[in-house]
Amino acid sequence: ESDAALVDRLSEPFKTVGRDSETPHAVTATWIISFEQLERRHTPTSNVLSVISLFDRQGIPKEFITDYWHRTHATESGASEAADITKVLGTLKAFSFISEGNDHSVDMHRLVQLVTRKWLINKKRVAKFVQDVLQIVSDAYPFGRFETRELCLKYLPHAQAVLK
Repeated sequence: ESDAALVDRLSEPFKTVGRDSETPHAVTATWIISFEQLERRHTPTSNVLSVISLFDRQGIPKEFITDYWHRTHATESGASEAADITKVLGTLKAFSFISEGNDHSVDMHRLVQLVTRKWLINKKRVAKFVQDVLQIVSDAYPFGRFETRELCLKYLPHAQAVLK
């Protein structure tokens, strides 16, 4: 089943015995309301959520997020930047949109990723973020040599996700 079909199915109510027919729709609607609230009240957090959703959903290196922050908030000092990124990631974790990995990375649940992408498409904002993400992966991806193979393997799923 395609990702688009899955999101469409989750966006519509369904009936089943012993279950509230509005549950999947309610979950999707709640996420979208949360995305809208983030966009209105804290645009940088909404933008980071948008960027994260375009990478592969697992093992997103925090250096990608830091690189995005550098590109969009170039005038801030290093200490302030680190604090701001920590606050943004903390907000996304508080909303349960991301979780933190043990290896200096973040993960995003597949359904959160799919609904976020659909939200971006509906808002006609996906192209802007795709350009940012493509540039981040392009700049970070090392030249393929034996010495860089582990880093290449770490970044490969993200490069593939961006190119889809």
